[in-house]
Amino acid sequence: MARGGGPSVSSGAVPVSAAVRPAGPPDVLVCLGGGLSVPWEGRVVDLRDAGPLSAQRPDEVTVWAPAGAWWRAFRLLALFKSAAPEACLVLTDELPPLDLVPFDGRVSVVAGSAPGRVWAGTAAFSCADLRSDRIFRLLLDGRARRRPRLEDLLRMHLLAGTAHGARTLERWRDVLPVLFGGGLEAMMPGALRADLEELREAARDAEHAVTGGFHALDGVVRRPPEWEAGARRYLRLAAAHSPAARAAVDRWLEARTGWVEAPPALQEEYREAAARLLHRLVDDPWLEGPP
Repeated sequence: MARGGGPSVSSGAVPVSAAVRPAGPPDVLVCLGGGLSVPWEGRVVDLRDAGPLSAQRPDEVTVWAPAGAWWRAFRLLALFKSAAPEACLVLTDELPPLDLVPFDGRVSVVAGSAPGRVWAGTAAFSCADLRSDRIFRLLLDGRARRRPRLEDLLRMHLLAGTAHGARTLERWRDVLPVLFGGGLEAMMPGALRADLEELREAARDAEHAVTGGFHALDGVVRRPPEWEAGARRYLRLAAAHSPAARAAVDRWLEARTGWVEAPPALQEEYREAAARLLHRLVDDPWLEGPP
């Protein structure tokens, strides 16, 4: 499933704009590494605070993703359900192959102290597909046949970057390309179907936890009773595929009851901690240690 070759601009690619943003208030910048030389007037957020940021429901997010971290950047954008990917931007230090950039993704290369023009991706999938269960449903239903470009989606999917997901896909590395080609001559092996079902269910549960959990933890439109109820429901859903994580979540929740009776500062601490924990869990549904 490896793809060779360096970054390139596909023949059908067109620039979206010559500037990073139109005039207006600066948005939020999430940094996946250091070294950004562009001055930033807005808020700067570390990756570990992406969960609380998602609960704030931002309209636009910019991600600085140096040294080949652009894959992670587009996965991260799919976490922010309130921000349309077309309104967001990934800044990087080297232009990735645009046929691997989601079609609703936008990327710009920083040169010196200024970003360059903004390019739209031309991949056969969206940012949301990098986290959703779509690719696993297509494989299970036989609808990935003769769609080789979707193999990139499977390779770049969030779950393929987890230890458990990577091991699962490695077991079938000789068979999976066939599913994107002419298809199997016989029925799909039962073990392969079971593995794909497991991946599909994990991706589905994680997406439900993202959509419901960060909405419940919104600090503006929700209140402490809703924060606590949301944490109890969606943290457990996100941890459902890892016995170790599930036990750790139960201990965490048992130590924090009665949010409505806690002082306001402690309520906010609980809410932000729950959002960070939720982000950690949805990024690896099979977390093998305490989150």
